[in-house]
Amino acid sequence: CFTVVRDGVTIAAFSMSSLPQITEISNIPIPSPQGYLIYVPYAQSKTVNICQNPPSNISTSSYTTLILEGDCSLNLDYLNVGYASSLEVRGDVKELKTNSFSTGSYATLSFKGSSGLSLSSTSSVSLGYSSTMDVNGPFQIITPTFITSSYAVPLSKGDVKIFANSASIGYSVSIRSPQSLEIKAQSLTLGSYTSITANKTVNVDANKVTFGYATEMRSDSLKPKDFVLSIAGSAPVNLQSYTNFNGILYAPNAPISIGYGSNFKGSAMGQKISLNSYASLNYDSSLDEQICIQ
Repeated sequence: CFTVVRDGVTIAAFSMSSLPQITEISNIPIPSPQGYLIYVPYAQSKTVNICQNPPSNISTSSYTTLILEGDCSLNLDYLNVGYASSLEVRGDVKELKTNSFSTGSYATLSFKGSSGLSLSSTSSVSLGYSSTMDVNGPFQIITPTFITSSYAVPLSKGDVKIFANSASIGYSVSIRSPQSLEIKAQSLTLGSYTSITANKTVNVDANKVTFGYATEMRSDSLKPKDFVLSIAGSAPVNLQSYTNFNGILYAPNAPISIGYGSNFKGSAMGQKISLNSYASLNYDSSLDEQICIQ
């Protein structure tokens, strides 16, 4: 453990803890889907009990409404919700396994089961432009590729966990949990004006992170100890202009650059740290006992 002192005042403190290991996601076990195709034609509505008639695929055209009833898990080859369409899952579907999960622009998905949702995909989970996915409980995603297009809104009433090889968060997207948020990815890309927030704690582990313009990363507590970003790789960590970061940034193998007009509060560790014009770095002394432990 060591501290950085300037003119007798502590401005940083770090512990040489080991970085988390980010393992590649592969070979997600998806049992062979058994059943039939649920298809909803253009501008039509349909209600299906998935326990009485288990589907193998779900696909809807544009402007459709599909209601799924029954407290059964889903095993699918693919799930695709069309443009401006609605999927309402009224039963307690605790687990959804599929080879491919995608939504069109302006789609709305609602999972009303109180147990939340565990979503696993062998290839990708993709949320279309300005789409909404609302889960009434804890929400977990496990997939090689996770993509949210611009203005997409994934929502949850509980803890949120995202595990991916590659996670790409689009322009002006908010990844948020009313409880705690955990993200693990080999590569994490944040579009401009994105935010990563939670009511309680946030833990983000990645090998590489690419930041967009004016991103926001914090816990609602505004305590830096409640937001931890750990980056294992050696690629430069460039916080772009007007980024607001309130937390602990631990990237001991990489140089860190804090962009023009950015506001960084908390603690940062890198090979070197540079501040661009009008950027600020404020060390929070409340971290002394949290991260500087012998």
